[in-house]
Amino acid sequence: MIVDDDQLVLTLLARMLHNQYNVSQFMDARSALAAIETGKIPDVIISDIMMPKMDGQAFYEEIRKLGSYSTRFLFITGGAVTEESLEFDRKMAVLGRLLLKPFEADQLHAALNETLTLQGALEYEHEACPEKRLATSPKAGYPDPSRLSELEEYVSLDILRSQYQELHGQMQHLIANAPQLEIEELAYNAHKLAGAAGMLGISDIAYRLRGCQNAAAVGDRGEAASQLAEIPALTAAFATFVAGYALK
Repeated sequence: MIVDDDQLVLTLLARMLHNQYNVSQFMDARSALAAIETGKIPDVIISDIMMPKMDGQAFYEEIRKLGSYSTRFLFITGGAVTEESLEFDRKMAVLGRLLLKPFEADQLHAALNETLTLQGALEYEHEACPEKRLATSPKAGYPDPSRLSELEEYVSLDILRSQYQELHGQMQHLIANAPQLEIEELAYNAHKLAGAAGMLGISDIAYRLRGCQNAAAVGDRGEAASQLAEIPALTAAFATFVAGYALK
């Protein structure tokens, strides 16, 4: 079971796993909880933490009420935006149930195997970590070439074009409206866009958005604005990439 309010993340995870597992997908935790309450208990629940309506922590607590299913969780996160969620991140990390966005397919499979091992559903011997591919440094504001190649293995060009175009529009909107946003809303919006930018391989933009998120999460609007101020030059380069990719 995969639970994430980001359609791109759902699509990527499902395609990374569908050759080896039966995968169910939910865009909100309440729907996933309703499915589980009918008796459809998945071997592993891969869940985002920061989600609207019911977040990953509340989802986790509700599942615990149904039985001893807590070891079935593998949480994926782009970072916390509140002290409560930060503490939950730390707790899950200590338990080995946390995977940070962005991640590659081999990291996901390794974490999934470890989660299955914890609940005794799979006999698994840890293999040596595969050597990392040599990365080619991306141009400022452009996706990492190795990440883009991996995305193109799992997602159609049409979907990628749409996601890059949507991300560019959302970043422009955030930059324009940031001064008027409540600090909590700024932290949340930066968090969501940082996660999307990271998954799409635009690491320098993700880094600045994460800086904005972290500053806003502790109430430092000045530092959040400083981090955002670094993004327009990157988004201009990103716009050039998006225009070219649309013609691919």
